[in-house]
Amino acid sequence: MEAHLRRVGASFCLLLVGCSGGGGDPPSGAANADFTVRGVQPNADAVVFLNDPVTIDFTAPVDLDSADLSSVSFQVFDRDGNPVQESVNGTFLRSDDGLQLSFVPRYPTDDSYQNGGFRPNRTYVMQLVGGEVSNGTTLRSVTGRPLETPRSLRFHTRDGTQPAQLFRNPESGGPRRRGLEVGNGAPLDAVPLGLFGTAPLEVRLSFDQALNPRSDNVPTGIATDPIRRDPAQRGNVWLEYDDVEFGPGTWIPAHFEIERNDTRGCIAVLRPFGVLPNDATIRVVVEAQLEDIAGESNFGTPSFDRVFGTFRTVAGHAQQWNTIVEEFDDASFLDQAAVFPEPPAEVGPGWLRAGFEFGGASTSRDFRPNNVEVVLNTAFTQVAPEQGLPFTVSGGVFTFRNVTIPTGVSVVGQGPNPMVWLCSGDFRVAGTLSVRGGNGARVDTLNSPQFAKAGGIGVCGGGNGGDGTPS
Repeated sequence: MEAHLRRVGASFCLLLVGCSGGGGDPPSGAANADFTVRGVQPNADAVVFLNDPVTIDFTAPVDLDSADLSSVSFQVFDRDGNPVQESVNGTFLRSDDGLQLSFVPRYPTDDSYQNGGFRPNRTYVMQLVGGEVSNGTTLRSVTGRPLETPRSLRFHTRDGTQPAQLFRNPESGGPRRRGLEVGNGAPLDAVPLGLFGTAPLEVRLSFDQALNPRSDNVPTGIATDPIRRDPAQRGNVWLEYDDVEFGPGTWIPAHFEIERNDTRGCIAVLRPFGVLPNDATIRVVVEAQLEDIAGESNFGTPSFDRVFGTFRTVAGHAQQWNTIVEEFDDASFLDQAAVFPEPPAEVGPGWLRAGFEFGGASTSRDFRPNNVEVVLNTAFTQVAPEQGLPFTVSGGVFTFRNVTIPTGVSVVGQGPNPMVWLCSGDFRVAGTLSVRGGNGARVDTLNSPQFAKAGGIGVCGGGNGGDGTPS
């Protein structure tokens, strides 16, 4: 038992408090302690970096569950003092003793640093809400006491476009390795290949500092389409291995994501596109040019090792194949929340069909040309059905029950509009159906490479071919 003396007026009161061994109890006297703000950082009208936290010191431990953007609210103003409708995002953290609450703004993820918790060249007014506990928007102590006196703070964020202007440097030097984890904790000498149907393969890199999120620093814009993918845009972090055919340092494209970026450091995740090569040593490469949140890198550091880490994939030399099979047993896989004007598809035991009727009118006409070549103009043309009299079609939409183009017969599209066929039955092409444009202009002159030749003329809504290069 502890005895505490507290002066009350001119006399003394002896307060006896029973002590418990439990670590979760509030400090002695906390139940009766006043809950007020003792101090706030930054100072009033200070200019702060975009990654600076706002800290509040209390006279009693604060209840972290009561801290949100209702009880700690922000108003935002532009450089001219006009209010702007911008959200403030971040995380509330509490010190071990509970006497300090910190608001850590979310770090931006775009190239212009405009989507973070704080934005450049802004004025923020933070208001700590006090009053009755019943309103649900009041900061509370761990004993349930509301904040007795509201408090407000005005501060300004720095202006600029470069990381060094906008962010406080967390540590001297560029980002350094803190850890590497692959394949959800798999051994680094037996990493799975990432086959279909297995958990997505993730290569998780930990750094001691937050990273600069610009796309020219981290590879956040790697194209998923291999035709558009450019190795020159792989950024400063990538995977590679030595391939027998393509040579050493063969790039393994991967999706890059910053999973966590804050005062504690950075966790970045690489998710390879496709399947990894089997029985291969994969290198995780981090170039010295990789910048931290303040724009500082390891460029020029002699001891820097660009190989962040390595891991080896499992051996799988036997012939392998991988696929996804959908048997359409039921409709459980359908995305019922997809935003489409058409109703969802109909699924039965082993079949899939549209849940709506496509455009077009019901007809009994069939189209089966017998001439060697039939030209159909999508602006206005006459069509001879298999039975019945010829009729005209304008606009390029051809509606039939069945269409059959026999072997040796060519149906050629011309005109300005796309060629559209609407059939309620079968559409069978044994011959040729073509909307091919014209050929480019011939080169009929000698010694005239400086004169470009025109490309072919497109048909059925297609574009014209480009002019030949004068070389």
